[in-house]
Amino acid sequence: MGMRGRLTKEQFAFTMPVDAPLYQRPPFYYKDVQLALFEYETEAAAAASILPAPLELSDTPTAALALVEYPWTTFGPYNEAIHGLCRATEGIAHLFRRHAARAANYPR
Repeated sequence: MGMRGRLTKEQFAFTMPVDAPLYQRPPFYYKDVQLALFEYETEAAAAASILPAPLELSDTPTAALALVEYPWTTFGPYNEAIHGLCRATEGIAHLFRRHAARAANYPR
Protein backbone atom coordinates (compact mmCIF):
# COMPACT_ATOMS: atom_id res chain seq x y z
CA MET A 1 0.00 0.00 0.00
CA GLY A 2 1.18 3.56 -0.78
CA MET A 3 1.96 6.33 1.68
CA ARG A 4 -0.99 8.20 3.22
CA GLY A 5 -1.41 11.91 2.62
CA ARG A 6 -0.38 14.26 5.43
CA LEU A 7 -2.40 17.40 4.69
CA THR A 8 -5.13 17.81 7.31
CA LYS A 9 -8.06 20.22 7.51
CA GLU A 10 -6.28 22.10 10.31
CA GLN A 11 -3.45 22.91 7.87
CA PHE A 12 -5.77 24.30 5.18
CA ALA A 13 -5.01 27.83 4.08
CA PHE A 14 -7.57 30.63 4.05
CA THR A 15 -8.10 30.42 0.28
CA MET A 16 -7.77 27.92 -2.54
CA PRO A 17 -5.59 26.09 -3.21
CA VAL A 18 -5.48 24.93 0.38
CA ASP A 19 -1.72 24.35 0.36
CA ALA A 20 -0.79 27.63 -1.37
CA PRO A 21 -3.15 30.53 -0.54
CA LEU A 22 -3.64 33.18 -3.21
CA TYR A 23 -3.88 35.99 -0.66
CA GLN A 24 -3.52 36.66 3.05
CA ARG A 25 -6.18 36.56 5.74
CA PRO A 26 -8.24 39.72 6.42
CA PRO A 27 -8.22 42.53 7.22
CA PHE A 28 -7.85 43.90 3.68
CA TYR A 29 -7.08 47.59 3.21
CA TYR A 30 -8.01 49.91 0.33
CA LYS A 31 -7.13 53.58 -0.22
CA ASP A 32 -8.38 56.16 -2.73
CA VAL A 33 -10.91 53.83 -4.42
CA GLN A 34 -12.83 55.29 -7.35
CA LEU A 35 -16.16 53.77 -8.37
CA ALA A 36 -18.55 54.45 -11.24
CA LEU A 37 -21.86 52.57 -10.92
CA PHE A 38 -24.40 52.40 -13.72
CA GLU A 39 -27.85 50.84 -13.25
CA TYR A 40 -30.18 50.35 -16.19
CA GLU A 41 -33.44 48.63 -17.03
CA THR A 42 -33.12 45.48 -19.09
CA GLU A 43 -35.44 43.04 -20.82
CA ALA A 44 -37.06 40.58 -18.42
CA ALA A 45 -36.74 37.53 -20.72
CA ALA A 46 -33.04 38.17 -21.37
CA ALA A 47 -32.31 38.72 -17.66
CA ALA A 48 -34.29 35.64 -16.60
CA SER A 49 -32.34 33.48 -19.05
CA ILE A 50 -29.11 34.03 -17.07
CA LEU A 51 -30.57 34.19 -13.55
CA PRO A 52 -30.47 30.92 -11.55
CA ALA A 53 -33.90 29.27 -11.20
CA PRO A 54 -34.35 29.85 -7.42
CA LEU A 55 -33.87 33.63 -7.82
CA GLU A 56 -36.51 36.09 -8.92
CA LEU A 57 -36.33 39.35 -10.85
CA SER A 58 -38.05 42.49 -9.64
CA ASP A 59 -41.02 43.89 -11.56
CA THR A 60 -38.62 46.27 -13.31
CA PRO A 61 -35.59 44.12 -14.25
CA THR A 62 -32.44 46.11 -13.59
CA ALA A 63 -28.82 45.36 -14.41
CA ALA A 64 -25.75 47.08 -12.97
CA LEU A 65 -22.23 47.73 -14.18
CA ALA A 66 -19.54 48.85 -11.73
CA LEU A 67 -16.15 50.11 -12.88
CA VAL A 68 -13.73 50.27 -9.97
CA GLU A 69 -10.17 51.51 -9.68
CA TYR A 70 -8.12 50.40 -6.66
CA PRO A 71 -4.82 52.32 -6.80
CA TRP A 72 -3.67 51.00 -3.38
CA THR A 73 -4.70 47.78 -1.62
CA THR A 74 -3.08 45.08 0.49
CA PHE A 75 -3.22 42.96 -2.72
CA GLY A 76 -1.51 45.63 -4.81
CA PRO A 77 -3.19 47.99 -7.28
CA TYR A 78 -5.83 46.67 -9.68
CA ASN A 79 -8.95 47.60 -11.63
CA GLU A 80 -12.24 45.72 -11.71
CA ALA A 81 -15.42 45.62 -13.79
CA ILE A 82 -18.48 43.92 -12.28
CA HIS A 83 -21.68 43.20 -14.18
CA GLY A 84 -24.80 41.73 -12.61
CA LEU A 85 -28.54 41.71 -12.15
CA CYS A 86 -30.22 43.62 -9.32
CA ARG A 87 -32.82 41.72 -7.33
CA ALA A 88 -34.35 41.75 -3.87
CA THR A 89 -35.00 39.03 -1.32
CA GLU A 90 -37.36 39.83 1.53
CA GLY A 91 -36.95 43.54 0.81
CA ILE A 92 -33.14 43.46 0.86
CA ALA A 93 -31.37 44.50 -2.36
CA HIS A 94 -28.77 42.13 -3.82
CA LEU A 95 -26.60 41.98 -6.91
CA PHE A 96 -26.36 38.63 -8.65
CA ARG A 97 -22.82 38.97 -9.93
CA ARG A 98 -22.79 37.58 -13.44
CA HIS A 99 -19.29 38.62 -14.54
CA ALA A 100 -16.25 40.13 -12.86
CA ALA A 101 -13.03 41.04 -14.63
CA ARG A 102 -9.83 42.19 -12.98
CA ALA A 103 -6.70 43.73 -14.43
CA ALA A 104 -3.54 43.98 -12.39
CA ASN A 105 -1.30 45.85 -14.87
CA TYR A 106 -2.06 49.19 -13.40
CA PRO A 107 -0.65 52.17 -15.35
CA ARG A 108 1.88 54.07 -13.27
